[in-house]
Amino acid sequence: MGQTLTTVEERIAKLEQEMVQLREIIDRKQPRAGWMKRLVGSHKNDAAFDEMDRLGREARQAEQMEYEE
Repeated sequence: MGQTLTTVEERIAKLEQEMVQLREIIDRKQPRAGWMKRLVGSHKNDAAFDEMDRLGREARQAEQMEYEE
């Protein structure tokens, strides 16, 4: 029984170590809280973005008109 208990304890200790490693990996891959602050204003004075914005707005307005009819 003593050897089985040691084996179980060793396995649990190894699993705990692996969980710590996995949590560190997950934490590194999580987006940082300031992602939106970095994004806001990043397309200022960007003609292609302005065109995309305009086309998207026109498409949404056209869909809204169709829905209201």
